Amino acid sequence: MLAMPLVGPSRRYLIYRKFIVGILLLFIVVGSSACGPIGEVKLPGNDGSLGGINSNSRFRGFYDDLGGLEILGPLLTPVFEQNGIEYQYTSTVMMFYNPVLARNQRYGLMPIGLELGISEPPTDMDEPGGHPIHESFLEIYNIVGKIRITGLPLTGGRYNPERNGLEQYFENVGFYHLDSDQPGVVHLIEYGAWYCDSHCDYNGPYHAKPMFGAIADQPFSDAVQRLMDPNFLGNPLTEPYTARDGQLEQIFENMVVIKADNRPGGIALRAIPTLLGIQAQHNANIEVPGYFEEYILDNGGWEFTGQVITTYERKNDELYRQCFTNLCLDYFPNYVEGQQVRVTSLGYAYKDRFYENQIGQQQPLDSGTQNIKLIVDEAYPVVAPSEQQVISVAVYVDGQPVGGYEPILTLTLTQEDGNVHNYTFVFPPTNKDSGNSSLTINPIDAPHGTRVRYEVCPLQNAPSDQCVRDDFLIWW
Repeated sequence: MLAMPLVGPSRRYLIYRKFIVGILLLFIVVGSSACGPIGEVKLPGNDGSLGGINSNSRFRGFYDDLGGLEILGPLLTPVFEQNGIEYQYTSTVMMFYNPVLARNQRYGLMPIGLELGISEPPTDMDEPGGHPIHESFLEIYNIVGKIRITGLPLTGGRYNPERNGLEQYFENVGFYHLDSDQPGVVHLIEYGAWYCDSHCDYNGPYHAKPMFGAIADQPFSDAVQRLMDPNFLGNPLTEPYTARDGQLEQIFENMVVIKADNRPGGIALRAIPTLLGIQAQHNANIEVPGYFEEYILDNGGWEFTGQVITTYERKNDELYRQCFTNLCLDYFPNYVEGQQVRVTSLGYAYKDRFYENQIGQQQPLDSGTQNIKLIVDEAYPVVAPSEQQVISVAVYVDGQPVGGYEPILTLTLTQEDGNVHNYTFVFPPTNKDSGNSSLTINPIDAPHGTRVRYEVCPLQNAPSDQCVRDDFLIWW
């Protein structure tokens, strides 16, 4: 829903109505040869002649029909003419009027977005412009008439840390949504003010300006769009960055994507449920509801989600939850079919705990260029199914204990029918003085005599020769 701050629901309805009326009566596909390329349009002289903008100008009705000040921003110039075509700037767009076109095609917007130099390679050739419309902007995109109004998308929707929000660039307009905005609030990027530049006496908020430096290579975008439904990931909460364990990762609302060249699409998911304190239940016979299995298979499969680690649990009358190695799924029985299964939004908690406290404070740890040695031990070589197990690790680099490592523990259970289940855990950071860390494992409900194999590595995807392997027994 397109909304502006401090605009009440009734006013928003009127704005939408104006948009729709304007679409039906006035808009054309911008970029017609009758308009000429935008580069040929000359701006009015910067001689002080822009004062006294006429509120009853050629574009007044057009401007009002599209929402006026609340949507398009303030008028920046009077009407000016070139080669028989009239133009006028607002802070967000450049309007034109071409009298030689059909009556219902005379008004439109100029494709200022093409002058920004911001574009990305296509990611989906079935979509206009090769880019899907981000779900945060899809409703307003549909309301204003799709390509006829916005022009083709120049980028996909993405998080811009400089803006502190989501954005997507189109030929004629740009959309953005700030982290601080209420859900559904969408603003227009100030294309008009940028292109008018010094010819217009206007200085809008920084977060509304086109931003060039932040549109950089996004290493996950192509794989994510090909492999996963955007609702599966949720909105991006950060740009890609290097985490403390040396992994390139990006935090989304529902999960954390990491770079993994040996996996489908070159990406994998970080095992965040246990990092956030969710206790794994090591029963190889945990059942997964059919609708969860179907959802998983539709979104990258078990290789992305990992094995189930908790039972299907009732949270309240309206919510059931089950967690897997890399994410948790929620089931809402009272929702309409097709919307009952959703991914739990664990990304916010992960970001609060691990992202803001680490960026710029510590260099990434690197397992490939250092002489790393692990000393690993379990508290009990034999445990009962009702008892906890404790795995301890000490990390040494060049013979010295080091802190800040978060070693990875993988438990492997083999069922009687031969099926193998792997469970991944992350140790708390090693102590800076001793290099030690430990992890308590919940009781493992397995048959008498089951051998539990485990592996501890200093980092995710560390070379095999840096990992330590051992086992213990389940004994009644």
